[in-house]
Amino acid sequence: MSLQLGNKPLELPAPVDAMAIQLVAKRTNYIQIARVEDQPWLFPGAHPGRPLTASRMSIRMNRIGIHVRSSRQATLIDLAAQLPHPVLSQLLGIQASTASKWSTNAGASNGRYAAQLIRRTRGESDQSAGATGAEPNRVESPSSM
Repeated sequence: MSLQLGNKPLELPAPVDAMAIQLVAKRTNYIQIARVEDQPWLFPGAHPGRPLTASRMSIRMNRIGIHVRSSRQATLIDLAAQLPHPVLSQLLGIQASTASKWSTNAGASNGRYAAQLIRRTRGESDQSAGATGAEPNRVESPSSM
Protein backbone atom coordinates (compact mmCIF):
# COMPACT_ATOMS: atom_id res chain seq x y z
CA MET A 1 0.00 0.00 0.00
CA SER A 2 1.23 3.49 -0.72
CA LEU A 3 0.35 6.88 0.70
CA GLN A 4 0.79 10.03 -1.34
CA LEU A 5 1.74 13.10 0.71
CA GLY A 6 2.90 15.34 -2.10
CA ASN A 7 4.25 14.45 -5.50
CA LYS A 8 5.72 11.03 -4.72
CA PRO A 9 3.90 8.08 -3.15
CA LEU A 10 5.38 6.57 0.00
CA GLU A 11 5.29 2.77 0.36
CA LEU A 12 3.93 1.85 3.77
CA PRO A 13 5.58 -1.16 5.40
CA ALA A 14 3.70 -3.72 7.48
CA PRO A 15 2.11 -3.17 10.04
CA VAL A 16 1.68 0.52 9.13
CA ASP A 17 -0.16 -0.41 5.93
CA ALA A 18 -2.75 -2.39 7.91
CA MET A 19 -3.25 0.55 10.29
CA ALA A 20 -3.81 2.90 7.35
CA ILE A 21 -6.41 0.54 5.88
CA GLN A 22 -8.19 0.44 9.27
CA LEU A 23 -8.10 4.23 9.43
CA VAL A 24 -9.73 4.51 6.00
CA ALA A 25 -12.43 2.04 7.05
CA LYS A 26 -13.17 3.92 10.29
CA ARG A 27 -12.65 7.51 9.18
CA THR A 28 -15.30 10.11 9.73
CA ASN A 29 -16.01 13.31 7.91
CA TYR A 30 -16.45 15.96 10.56
CA ILE A 31 -18.33 18.23 8.19
CA GLN A 32 -20.95 16.05 6.55
CA ILE A 33 -21.18 17.68 3.11
CA ALA A 34 -20.44 14.49 1.21
CA ARG A 35 -20.60 10.83 2.13
CA VAL A 36 -17.37 9.46 3.55
CA GLU A 37 -17.39 6.61 1.02
CA ASP A 38 -17.26 9.12 -1.84
CA GLN A 39 -14.04 10.71 -0.55
CA PRO A 40 -10.75 9.34 -1.93
CA TRP A 41 -8.78 11.04 0.84
CA LEU A 42 -7.45 9.43 3.99
CA PHE A 43 -8.16 12.75 5.73
CA PRO A 44 -11.10 14.36 3.91
CA GLY A 45 -11.41 18.11 4.11
CA ALA A 46 -14.36 20.44 4.56
CA HIS A 47 -14.90 20.79 0.82
CA PRO A 48 -16.17 17.81 -1.18
CA GLY A 49 -13.41 16.05 -3.11
CA ARG A 50 -10.63 17.92 -1.29
CA PRO A 51 -8.21 16.66 1.39
CA LEU A 52 -7.75 18.16 4.82
CA THR A 53 -5.40 21.15 4.56
CA ALA A 54 -1.91 21.03 6.05
CA SER A 55 -2.73 23.83 8.50
CA ARG A 56 -5.88 22.05 9.75
CA MET A 57 -3.94 18.78 10.09
CA SER A 58 -1.26 20.62 12.07
CA ILE A 59 -3.89 22.06 14.42
CA ARG A 60 -5.38 18.61 15.01
CA MET A 61 -1.97 17.06 15.67
CA ASN A 62 -0.99 19.83 18.08
CA ARG A 63 -4.20 19.17 20.05
CA ILE A 64 -3.13 15.57 20.70
CA GLY A 65 0.42 16.53 21.66
CA ILE A 66 2.26 16.06 18.35
CA HIS A 67 4.07 19.32 17.68
CA VAL A 68 4.56 19.20 13.93
CA ARG A 69 6.92 22.12 13.41
CA SER A 70 9.43 21.19 16.10
CA SER A 71 9.28 17.50 15.13
CA ARG A 72 9.92 18.36 11.48
CA GLN A 73 12.83 20.64 12.36
CA ALA A 74 14.41 18.04 14.64
CA THR A 75 14.07 15.37 11.95
CA LEU A 76 15.63 17.57 9.28
CA ILE A 77 18.55 18.53 11.52
CA ASP A 78 19.15 14.87 12.37
CA LEU A 79 19.09 14.00 8.67
CA ALA A 80 21.47 16.88 7.90
CA ALA A 81 23.91 15.57 10.52
CA GLN A 82 23.94 12.13 8.91
CA LEU A 83 24.08 12.90 5.19
CA PRO A 84 26.53 14.92 3.11
CA HIS A 85 24.87 18.15 2.01
CA PRO A 86 24.89 17.31 -1.74
CA VAL A 87 22.97 14.10 -1.01
CA LEU A 88 20.59 15.95 1.33
CA SER A 89 19.96 18.59 -1.33
CA GLN A 90 19.11 16.03 -3.99
CA LEU A 91 17.07 13.84 -1.64
CA LEU A 92 14.86 16.66 -0.36
CA GLY A 93 14.82 18.77 -3.51
CA ILE A 94 16.29 21.83 -1.78
CA GLN A 95 19.04 24.23 -2.81
CA ALA A 96 22.59 23.02 -2.15
CA SER A 97 23.31 26.18 -0.15
CA THR A 98 20.34 25.48 2.12
CA ALA A 99 21.43 21.87 2.65
CA SER A 100 24.96 23.10 3.41
CA LYS A 101 23.65 25.53 6.04
CA TRP A 102 21.55 22.80 7.65
CA SER A 103 24.57 20.48 7.76
CA THR A 104 26.69 23.20 9.33
CA ASN A 105 23.99 24.00 11.90
CA ALA A 106 23.67 20.29 12.68
CA GLY A 107 27.40 20.12 13.38
CA ALA A 108 27.99 17.70 10.54
CA SER A 109 31.55 17.12 9.47
CA ASN A 110 31.29 15.88 5.92
CA GLY A 111 34.79 16.85 4.86
CA ARG A 112 35.56 13.25 3.91
CA TYR A 113 32.62 13.07 1.48
CA ALA A 114 34.48 14.63 -1.46
CA ALA A 115 37.55 12.47 -0.87
CA GLN A 116 35.42 9.32 -0.72
CA LEU A 117 33.64 10.32 -3.91
CA ILE A 118 36.96 10.85 -5.72
CA ARG A 119 38.29 7.50 -4.49
CA ARG A 120 35.15 5.74 -5.75
CA THR A 121 35.50 7.29 -9.20
CA ARG A 122 39.14 6.14 -9.33
CA GLY A 123 38.13 2.63 -8.28
CA GLU A 124 39.94 2.78 -4.95
CA SER A 125 38.29 1.35 -1.85
CA ASP A 126 37.70 3.55 1.16
CA GLN A 127 39.68 1.09 3.27
CA SER A 128 42.74 1.20 1.03
CA ALA A 129 43.24 4.90 1.63
CA GLY A 130 44.42 4.42 5.21
CA ALA A 131 47.27 6.53 6.56
CA THR A 132 49.65 3.61 7.20
CA GLY A 133 49.05 1.63 4.05
CA ALA A 134 48.33 -1.43 6.19
CA GLU A 135 46.03 -4.15 4.94
CA PRO A 136 42.34 -3.47 5.55
CA ASN A 137 40.93 -4.99 8.77
CA ARG A 138 44.41 -5.79 10.06
CA VAL A 139 45.52 -4.38 13.38
CA GLU A 140 49.23 -3.66 13.68
CA SER A 141 50.97 -3.32 16.98
CA PRO A 142 53.32 -0.37 17.48
CA SER A 143 56.35 -2.70 17.60
CA SER A 144 55.66 -4.12 14.11
CA MET A 145 55.54 -0.69 12.45
